Amino acid sequence: MEADPKTMSPDLKLRRLANAYQLSRAVQVAARLGIGRLLRDGPMSCPDLARATATDGGVLIRLLRFLAELQVVEELPGNVFGPTPVSNVLHRVDNIGQGEEAWATWSALPEALESGRPVFSEVHGQSFYEYAQSHPQQGANWRESTEAFAAGLAPSLVDALDLSGAASVVDVGGGQGTLLAEILRRYPDCRGILLDLPEVVRGAPAVLKKAGISRRCEVSPGDALEGVPVGADVYLLSRVLFNWQDEQAVRLLSRCRGAVNPGGRVMVAEVLSPPEGTPERRALAGADLHHFLLWGSKFRTLAEYETLFGRAGLVLAEVREVGAGDWRILEGRIDLGSRR
Repeated sequence: MEADPKTMSPDLKLRRLANAYQLSRAVQVAARLGIGRLLRDGPMSCPDLARATATDGGVLIRLLRFLAELQVVEELPGNVFGPTPVSNVLHRVDNIGQGEEAWATWSALPEALESGRPVFSEVHGQSFYEYAQSHPQQGANWRESTEAFAAGLAPSLVDALDLSGAASVVDVGGGQGTLLAEILRRYPDCRGILLDLPEVVRGAPAVLKKAGISRRCEVSPGDALEGVPVGADVYLLSRVLFNWQDEQAVRLLSRCRGAVNPGGRVMVAEVLSPPEGTPERRALAGADLHHFLLWGSKFRTLAEYETLFGRAGLVLAEVREVGAGDWRILEGRIDLGSRR
């Protein structure tokens, strides 16, 4: 019987915490070995899996039994292992933000504590996004993982958005168009532009076509830090700014501010960091540290967003709640007193 964490002894609780790495490491290694993909067609024996992954069968069966305990795979009689709903998406973990690269970055936590700087670039010799470009498979898996998250969040975000009166919207850093497709379905009189890096938007036409809105949506490959399409009513940055440090975040907002139509809006969809000392703030602490180590960024408070908006020549005019945890829609309008 599983012990109740509330009644665990301090020693047992500490042991559980210290050994938690075993779970994440087992999942990461299984993902990189391709265990999930191998099991998609049905159960396989351990010897067959060992041959397919060029691993030692005696060690592999220990890993597979551990994964079965975690319900990642199913253990069947005769040292045979079968797929589960989790194994079917296991390959997504083999990505820069959750897999081997993240593991190595977290291993450099002592260096980050000493220097006060993010350590992804020091560990891997490239920034996160440079690494994604030079390692296409891990970059693609990371984007697939984020698109899956976007698909689950999109309906709640669009419920909170108010695009009434807007004839055009630019989704800045919009991935393959999952959120923009939901927006254009809800607003049939609106046209959209999807902006993201060329390797990111490569799969967007298929997403937009499946959603039935490809005729109302233009795909614009490019780097938003260098420029955004000009002349839209709404510029939306969803799950973008929390991956960037303040200087880049201000630059992105400034690009949108300079391109938006008169009377238009710049909207940001992000997690709003809860007040200090609240359970919600403590629950976000691990993710906040993760973002710092990989990107040097953080989850920001309302006051910090107000500062970013102001530096970009925008006034934070409205904050809307999203029916999904601490997510908020932050609506900015041009600060007419700004000289930008």
